[in-house]
Amino acid sequence: IALAELVKNSYDADGTKVEIDFDPKNDKIIISDNGHGMDFEEFTNFWMRIGSPHKGKKKLSKIFKRKMTGSKGVGRLAVQLLANELELITVSENDPTRKLRSTVNWTEAVDTGDLTNATANYEIINNEENKQGTTIILTNLKQKWDSESVRGLAKEIWWLQPPFRSLDISENELGKIFYIDFKSQEKTFERTFNIQINAILNIWYAKIVGKNIYGNVTITLEFKDEKPINDKFYIENCNLTNGNFEIRIYYLSGRQKHGIKVSEARD
Repeated sequence: IALAELVKNSYDADGTKVEIDFDPKNDKIIISDNGHGMDFEEFTNFWMRIGSPHKGKKKLSKIFKRKMTGSKGVGRLAVQLLANELELITVSENDPTRKLRSTVNWTEAVDTGDLTNATANYEIINNEENKQGTTIILTNLKQKWDSESVRGLAKEIWWLQPPFRSLDISENELGKIFYIDFKSQEKTFERTFNIQINAILNIWYAKIVGKNIYGNVTITLEFKDEKPINDKFYIENCNLTNGNFEIRIYYLSGRQKHGIKVSEARD
């Protein structure tokens, strides 16, 4: 899915959050992140160039050392497949006081018969917000979106963000986490996306939920579609004074529910 490639670009740009504002009724999709953005050279050499070897050479992202996920040189191509019109606004971490704004109209390029050389108009202006990142505004969409295509998008990108986001995470690790925030005027689309993006939490084979208070442990063991089993016991010299815990056990073999790939679930 072309839209998934744009979300992966946000991940590769060391963003900690990407927002997808999905408004097919008004023929518009907005993807916005807080990654390191692009300067003019990066925009022209890597983003606008189809088949750029940039990501092929670069194995890890420059800040968080994430494994690069997006296909090389498909930023422009992905947009071209999604919409006839593009507005891109990007602010580089190297100079957050300036932003680059570019527009492309592929309909005009089609009319002239020169699709690969569509003109990109651009300007560099002051950035009063002083925040880095990239926003892509797609209008005059080429694809008719429905719940199934929204579910397909979530299937492609769910593994980019940690499934257990509610757990306590160290401040050092917190800044590296990638969150995907999907919004839509079509609430059915929101529900479909959120169910699929969190599907990994619901395909467990068994789970253990418990509480430890100074070595006094209470647990509930539950297998899927079976009655829970409760137990209590005491642990001498317990290193953990108190706290809640949950352990989920997965049987990652064969076809998984919700179309989750076993290889992605294991990663």
